[in-house]
Amino acid sequence: MLAGGIDPSGGAGLSVDGAAVRALGLHPAPVCALVTLQDGTRYVDARPVSARLVFGALQMVAERLAVKALKTGALGSAANVRAVVRFARQHRHIALVVDPVVRSTTAGALFDASAVALLQRTLFPLATLVTPNLDEAELLTGLPCRTPDQMHRAAQALLAYGPRAVLLKGGHLDGPQLVDVLALDDGTVRRFTASRLDVPEVRGTGCALASLCAGHIALGASIEDAVQAAAGVLRDAMSRASRVGDGPRVLSF
Repeated sequence: MLAGGIDPSGGAGLSVDGAAVRALGLHPAPVCALVTLQDGTRYVDARPVSARLVFGALQMVAERLAVKALKTGALGSAANVRAVVRFARQHRHIALVVDPVVRSTTAGALFDASAVALLQRTLFPLATLVTPNLDEAELLTGLPCRTPDQMHRAAQALLAYGPRAVLLKGGHLDGPQLVDVLALDDGTVRRFTASRLDVPEVRGTGCALASLCAGHIALGASIEDAVQAAAGVLRDAMSRASRVGDGPRVLSF
């Protein structure tokens, strides 16, 4: 199951989440928490969906489908964070992957400060995996995240909020190497490295990676194996990314 925002251009958010999950042979049940007005190059506005509707949709899906994992993206409001927290507490058997999306790639704010603090304090402790990118990790921790060592320290700081694991996504690091840092609550730390693909800018990669992790966890993989498998699927989708109009390319699953 997926809870997040709608990007009308289809290059990020629930559209990409659903495509990623379907690529694993799973059924995506999308719950819209935020409607945005953007097109991949411009951000204009965003409006959260009613928390009552978000919670009701989550409950309805869980009652009808055999949900194994829930991935959250842009929730848009403190009320929606509380709705997801309420749901997660009632369904502890469902693995929770939290992608703390607070800004769009076009620099639009998708969360206010009170919602970000609430996310850390109440949703992170319920999470199986939290998957911030570098900018999000800096915002959440106040620490720099521009080298692998700094990423390690920031991941440990986020782990202190109580999730089972933190995957710090390093796609925005400078240099020819991609580095993701995974920290688990048992003290395990792994760095996943790969050469940077020689492709133009691609949208939705962070959304997709988190959704792929959730999908592999739903299929029974360990957190470490889920992250590794997800990165491989994402890399393939990036290599085949296509242009569907102006702006960045979109993933092809």
